[in-house]
Amino acid sequence: MRVKWLTLPLMAALVASSASAWVVSKPTSLLPEVTKHMEQARENLQSGYLDVAAAHVEVVLVGDEVTYNLKCEGLNESRQALCEQAFLYAANTWETALGGSVHFRRVDDPATAQVSVRFMPNVTMKGEAVAGYVNWKRTIRMDHSHVAEASFKADLQLRACTLNGGRMPIAAMKHEAMHELGHVLGLDDSDREGDIMGPLDVDHPCAKPLPREVEAVRELRDEAQHIRAEALVSKAKL
Repeated sequence: MRVKWLTLPLMAALVASSASAWVVSKPTSLLPEVTKHMEQARENLQSGYLDVAAAHVEVVLVGDEVTYNLKCEGLNESRQALCEQAFLYAANTWETALGGSVHFRRVDDPATAQVSVRFMPNVTMKGEAVAGYVNWKRTIRMDHSHVAEASFKADLQLRACTLNGGRMPIAAMKHEAMHELGHVLGLDDSDREGDIMGPLDVDHPCAKPLPREVEAVRELRDEAQHIRAEALVSKAKL
């Protein structure tokens, strides 16, 4: 299982870095494992391993519809409503930015959800407070030469309170959730202030992904869908 911790500790994130802000020439990065899956998909398509090529792009695409289960732990009803509002905003923002090519659908049964989302008062990493983290797993299991499984699962934990126990601003929770969903969609972390994939500034969170972040996801999904279509056409000719 691959584990990715997403955000800087909150105390560090509160300090903006003026030296590295707004460096726009560097392209938005994809997760290394996503890049590897795409490389393997291209190679398998060229080599005629069509089902394997399709499996690699399926775990990158996650699905045209991504199911999630959302829970709030240790929070009162009014705070739960704000957390749910923050995540729905994040999901809708990504859906709109990507032109409806992906849809996030909430389900009641955690066992059927691809993405588990939990808002909690406090989230820690190795004993240190963080804004949130995700633990994800992209799985391709082979049965001899056949693909037996191609699946994606992720566990998101998001902070709902500040370090002093006050309410995390809803705008900051929206940034947290959009950041985590950016990883689900294949984006890597950024060290630039102002990127949705960058560090969280609680006082000045991002309201939406930047155009280049959206374009990186669009290009990734377009190529993955093209490889999937090519594999299906080639398989039909056999």
